[in-house]
Amino acid sequence: MKWFRAAAEKGVVEAQSLLGGIYSGGEGDEWGIKPDIQEAQKWYGQAAEQGDSDAQIALGKIYYSGATGRTDYAKALALFTQVENDGTNSRSTMPLSWMYYNGLGTAPDCDKAWSYYKKASRYVGKKVEEKIFLSKCAADIQSRKNNADALPKVTLKKERIFSRGITAKPKECALIFQIGTDKIRNMANLHITLELKNADGVATEETLMIPPFGLNTLGIDMQNHDVDPLVTPYDLPLYTQDFCHGIGDIHFTLKSATATINGKNVDLLKADSVRFLDKE
Repeated sequence: MKWFRAAAEKGVVEAQSLLGGIYSGGEGDEWGIKPDIQEAQKWYGQAAEQGDSDAQIALGKIYYSGATGRTDYAKALALFTQVENDGTNSRSTMPLSWMYYNGLGTAPDCDKAWSYYKKASRYVGKKVEEKIFLSKCAADIQSRKNNADALPKVTLKKERIFSRGITAKPKECALIFQIGTDKIRNMANLHITLELKNADGVATEETLMIPPFGLNTLGIDMQNHDVDPLVTPYDLPLYTQDFCHGIGDIHFTLKSATATINGKNVDLLKADSVRFLDKE
């Protein structure tokens, strides 16, 4: 690891991009390194400045997801566009379709979204035909407008603990949740803080920083994967065995829940717009 860091500090772009991947969590388990999204952004940023298209796309996704605390759709769009214009990496095309479809960092443009989707489908496959794509795009734009002033009904459902096969340190296990909402709308920066307390009285607080979801009814995500439009999974990594023995042994308490709804910061817990559900 120290050799990669030394190379990255000397400006070796491959090492910078590798460190970005390790600290983002995508490859960190293999190295026994806890994710650090600020470090990931730093190294991806340096590699992106040197024109590394993979780093530019990865950095764009960090800005899109709000992993550092706040989404920045304009920066995400600029990075995806830069890669697309350079013609160096086909993986920028689907994210661009997504940004224009949902009007993120730009006004929604169904025709441009379809153009990028059609181009990207040569690499990732076409799951939506043109007529359906354009019809849903127009309807989703109107639905987001109709729902602009209504608070969401957010649900947080515990699913299970995943620990099998997790041998790399420092992660001990992951708690799997399903996050749901009631209608499509422009919701970002959804942060939910939970208190976890086990049977021995050991307690900790963890904040779930949930990437944007519930933006449309297409039934696919930014990567063209099939999804439930109103539900997203969330894996919470844990770095102590205190909470890894059984999800039924953990008592959960909602401590806070906030989001940005159509550009406005909203306290969802105060507004009684979030509920914690036990597994059925």
